Amino acid sequence: EKYEKISNELVKAVGESRVRSIMADSQNQLWVCTYSGLFCQDAQGTIHFYNQENSQTTSDRFRCITELRDGSVAVGTADGVNLIRDEKLTGTLTSEEGLANTQILSIVEGKDGTIWAGSDGSGIYLISDGKLIGNYTDQDGLSSNVILRIVPYEKGYLIVTSNALCHMDLERNIKKLDKFPYF
Repeated sequence: EKYEKISNELVKAVGESRVRSIMADSQNQLWVCTYSGLFCQDAQGTIHFYNQENSQTTSDRFRCITELRDGSVAVGTADGVNLIRDEKLTGTLTSEEGLANTQILSIVEGKDGTIWAGSDGSGIYLISDGKLIGNYTDQDGLSSNVILRIVPYEKGYLIVTSNALCHMDLERNIKKLDKFPYF
């Protein structure tokens, strides 16, 4: 297979921005998280751009994104969580709403519709209906409060922290996976 560099309107729009995450959603839209804003190219090729200036997002430094069951997206930034639906910012969570560390490194939707946002020092935030409803930290069994990735699966969640792998079962009991080599 031969790979070639391409140039199109989205590539030109993103330019030299640092890309942190890319996601295709159920509506055939391509979302690109960058350190200069969030780009969304819809199925017709129109590019939508979100940042603090034009959309009042929490930050211009977008890091992670997930599509939610209702078709909206939850996006983690350097300063919190943004909720977007139908091309509009519908909600944000920052320190004002209780996030002690607003740098979001990973974001997923749980089996019950709760948003799980992994932070860079305050563990995992749980968000429901646009509000902070809980927080898991090292006091709850996480090996670190730096959450690099959260992966839901049928028996719970695998959680990649800064120093180990952890498992959370369906009853939300957390344990470090000691037998897994992690460097």
